[in-house]
Amino acid sequence: SGSFYGFFEYHYNSAGSLDAADYLPRLTDPAAYPAYGDGNVALWGMHYLGIGGTWTVTPLVPLSFALLANLADPSLLVTVSGEYNFSENGYLTLGVIAGLGTGPEFSGGVVSAYRSEFGAYPLIVYLSFTYYF
Repeated sequence: SGSFYGFFEYHYNSAGSLDAADYLPRLTDPAAYPAYGDGNVALWGMHYLGIGGTWTVTPLVPLSFALLANLADPSLLVTVSGEYNFSENGYLTLGVIAGLGTGPEFSGGVVSAYRSEFGAYPLIVYLSFTYYF
């Protein structure tokens, strides 16, 4: 519509795994999993669904959200942000990124196993000031 834009997507990651027990080896054994060792792949699972959108509250204030679901573990990544265009070239953005899912197992203060992908993500709150010149 004139004030809302939305999207929906399916993502297939051929380098990923259907089992959360396979996440740690992918991240720690670059010889066996070169796509992860080279930094070519960021997601750990194989099948994902995403949905998101932006609502333009006013021409100077858009609010955005996105959800990314790992269908195998299951876990969810949630992002929400709002922006304020305070001058012709100036923007102030406040956002939150949260991973929801079962947290990792630890042994001696080190991750010994992942039980979900996004459950391992910390809560991130950010404030961004941008000025274009």
